[in-house]
Amino acid sequence: MDSNLKREKMPYLGAVIQEGLRLSYGVASRTARIATEEDLVYRGEWAKRPVEYVIPRGYAVGMSTAITHHDEAVFPDSYAFAPERWLDGGSRRRKELERGMMAFSRGSRACLAMNLALCEIYLAVVALALRVLPQMSLFETSEEDVLYDHDMFIPMTKASSKGIRVVVS
Repeated sequence: MDSNLKREKMPYLGAVIQEGLRLSYGVASRTARIATEEDLVYRGEWAKRPVEYVIPRGYAVGMSTAITHHDEAVFPDSYAFAPERWLDGGSRRRKELERGMMAFSRGSRACLAMNLALCEIYLAVVALALRVLPQMSLFETSEEDVLYDHDMFIPMTKASSKGIRVVVS
């Protein structure tokens, strides 16, 4: 892949990468913020009704990427790997997905190197797909070996998991 222009002309590749990022979590534990100067006022919508919540200053507010990425209202059938969800032609639906995506965090604590990381991910996925995947097969690996079980700041599989094992011929 020589340029970003070529990458942009491969929407399914982008969809596969977005879906992979959505299901890989990065940091799984809750990241807390504390407003020390003023109360936080959240105005939004829940079940299509306006809501308002006040969180007093000094209280910790946290969120988890693992939980956010499985919000069924944003990502229906959220545990399924479905790159097609990112190909929806409607820009409104795509914006909803992007708003729910937190693979690189959000706001003032978002990853500074997100765009560099995405470029590297695109290059790695294409290189693997063209050079390695045709000669690779899973070896004694099941879905249980890769499913998120608990976190220790990062997502962890079951202790009995041997991880993903492959044979390259």
